[in-house]
Amino acid sequence: VHKFGGTSLADADCCRRVDALVGRFEPHHRAAIVVSAMGGMTDQLLAVANLAQSDMAASDELLLGLQSRYEAACGCLLDVKNRGAVLDAWRQDRDDIRDLVQAINLMGSAAQRTHDVISGYGEIWSSRLMAALLQQSMPDRKVAWVDARDILVVTQTRLGAAVKWPASRERLAEATAIHDADVIVVTGFIATDTEGKPT
Repeated sequence: VHKFGGTSLADADCCRRVDALVGRFEPHHRAAIVVSAMGGMTDQLLAVANLAQSDMAASDELLLGLQSRYEAACGCLLDVKNRGAVLDAWRQDRDDIRDLVQAINLMGSAAQRTHDVISGYGEIWSSRLMAALLQQSMPDRKVAWVDARDILVVTQTRLGAAVKWPASRERLAEATAIHDADVIVVTGFIATDTEGKPT
């Protein structure tokens, strides 16, 4: 298992270095790559949510800036075929975020869970991009993208989130798409709580 933090994925050049590093793994080396959000992305997503409480226009402008950043990275790293699917998924996420921030704007505030959901998109975006890049550069190896919310179940305690190992192992066993992958790219930071809600 290899973990890459936000500074390792700050821009297209950083992503290329991670791609080159993974590409040097031996063919028999089965790897899980845990990916954080691109550097600064989580803070900016939280700012999108916070701005929406009082200034929807500024929130939307910041989200458009994130779109430009992500589209630029995809344009540098992915060919047209691979780029299209990644950007289509990103735009659906953007629309979901807009729905959330509009609700924040109407209420004038947001629950912690809403902030968690919005900030978690950064991990989703960077891991999708990295999975597509790795598959593009290693066409002879199978790369699988995994949203940790589909596997990892947690419960909140006084000390923070605690993993529910039996439920998580059961979900992992059912995730047949990843069992024959050579490289698995996994979102960091995010999970699903025992009520089935992203956290």
